[in-house]
Amino acid sequence: MPTFRDTRTGNLIEAHSRARTVFFRQQDRYQEVQDEQAEAFDLYTQVPDGTVAEVLDWAGDDPHRRQAALEAERAGKNRKTVIEALT
Repeated sequence: MPTFRDTRTGNLIEAHSRARTVFFRQQDRYQEVQDEQAEAFDLYTQVPDGTVAEVLDWAGDDPHRRQAALEAERAGKNRKTVIEALT
């Protein structure tokens, strides 16, 4: 079953045959995810390069976003407060 990512929220959506047509018609909002690795990289590149609050707000309670934010933080600014909040 194809999976799409909502570009506004970052949420993943599995599309059934009827919904798939809607997603293809709204390609500016929904992008088909080809594989988990591509999605993980895409999520990693969306981590905001901003304040501690911005990073934590973006990550929220989503475990995939939190992991992406943690990896980006360790590879970038490496701020102790962000790392501690995400672990």
